[in-house]
Amino acid sequence: MRADCLPNASVAIYVNGDALHEHHAESEESKTAACYVEAISGAEFSVVLTVEPGYAYLEEPHVFNVYLDGNKARSIIITPPTTTTESYTSSIDSVRRFEDGFGYYRKFTFAQHETSIHHIPMS
Repeated sequence: MRADCLPNASVAIYVNGDALHEHHAESEESKTAACYVEAISGAEFSVVLTVEPGYAYLEEPHVFNVYLDGNKARSIIITPPTTTTESYTSSIDSVRRFEDGFGYYRKFTFAQHETSIHHIPMS
């Protein structure tokens, strides 16, 4: 997925090493991009950010927030490099949780879901 506001940066969802097909979702905010992917019940997945040569770095670091089902899961922070001739890739596959005073990482997993077709009476 590419956002018009960030040329030369892209995000993809991977399951078992393969990128999932994206279904574009319109965004009302100019600094936000969203897409939908076909979920595979119970499958672990990762979110991969790629910044390509020519990316317009500013002086300060950029933060890419990853939201899953509307909840912030993690962030990727990239700092301006000394050169923009190389690609940068970062992958996130888990969210940090705390329980009983201990922190742990829980893998991103698609929830179990059912699909059904219901008869809707026509009026």
